[in-house]
Amino acid sequence: MASSTFFFFSYFLLVSVAAASPENYLHLRFFQHERILGVANATVVLSVNADNSGLATGFGNVVAYENALRETTDLRAPVIGHSQGLGIGSDRSGASGFTAFSMVFTGGRYNGSSLDIQGIFISQPLLETVSERAIVGGTGRFRGARGYLLSKEIVLTPETLTGQLDAFINYYHLRFFQHERILGTPNATVVLSVNADNSGLATGFGNIVAYDNALRETTDLRAPIIGHSQGLGIGSDRSGASGFTVFSMVFTGGKYNGSSLDIQGIFHIAAVAGDGGINSDSAIVEQISPSLPVVDSL
Repeated sequence: MASSTFFFFSYFLLVSVAAASPENYLHLRFFQHERILGVANATVVLSVNADNSGLATGFGNVVAYENALRETTDLRAPVIGHSQGLGIGSDRSGASGFTAFSMVFTGGRYNGSSLDIQGIFISQPLLETVSERAIVGGTGRFRGARGYLLSKEIVLTPETLTGQLDAFINYYHLRFFQHERILGTPNATVVLSVNADNSGLATGFGNIVAYDNALRETTDLRAPIIGHSQGLGIGSDRSGASGFTVFSMVFTGGKYNGSSLDIQGIFHIAAVAGDGGINSDSAIVEQISPSLPVVDSL
């Protein structure tokens, strides 16, 4: 959707995509310090004692925890965040349990960001046993992250438990430029399918447009076309200031030839799926126009 002020409308799509790619592989190591259940100032609490054992690993028992994160094993080192979440005894033998938690960074390089983890923690044997869990998302600098976490407990004292956390994160950024021949011009790449408010404008409330806009790697209209954005937009704002869009970025050339990304949303758009070489559960797309306000560029 666009205004009819300009013959051509060009903006770039910046995509942050979770993807497995060796050149976009980030390995981070943190150390988690827990004051164990039952000691003074414990950082873990038994919320549900389903089997009356009082143990964190009891079948059906639930614990909540807020364990400190540091960059070294030294308990005197600065705290850079916390692991906050829960664990439930989901193994009748008590040898493992299901966990879901966020690593929330409050200091250091990743201050203000977080990683979201879930999966099975192996508790028997406790020390040096590696548990692999999934990185299912994140916020801030880790927005759209996917990957896995390898953890192992390395130091046990009567009051503390220290674990080593190795996060392997996959994500990268892609930038494309979309070129639209605007509504009402010769060879327009957008068409008004429904003119609900009789305004003839793409932004009219209830109006629907379909589009097939070219994708290139630069702003140069002479550059090769590497694909098209194909989809629709509907005026979903009574003021005409914005609208809802749903479309596919279909790549027919370049590195991602034969792949696609499926996008929906308003302004800051969230990708909902992908195929081919861009298999993605989560992504962020930002539409930024060098010539028109974003409000007019849906």
